[in-house]
Amino acid sequence: MTPAQMKARIAQVMHRDDLTAQMGNFMADALERINRKFGVALVLPADDQPLPAPDLLFLYAGLQAGYEFTNNGENAVFASDRFEQECRGQFLTGNGSATDQFAGVPPVITARS
Repeated sequence: MTPAQMKARIAQVMHRDDLTAQMGNFMADALERINRKFGVALVLPADDQPLPAPDLLFLYAGLQAGYEFTNNGENAVFASDRFEQECRGQFLTGNGSATDQFAGVPPVITARS
């Protein structure tokens, strides 16, 4: 999924088409949360490039940001819980992990098999 598709998905799940101007902020918040959770420094790609982590991580982190923006506390907590649940099913692979800091290639977050 691309960032543009994820922004549309977040708006669809929230049933809000009036937050288009904020979607970039929600994606930035989602990326920051993923980076902090996994101790990585992933960068949000262009809107037509694939996301650097699994879609559900971005979806739930983006939904949490959106629900917090709209002061919808119950749904923000639900999205946060789902994000944490999804994180438990992920792990880091590839160069650039904590044991290979000098490879110059960021780690990849993938779902456990």
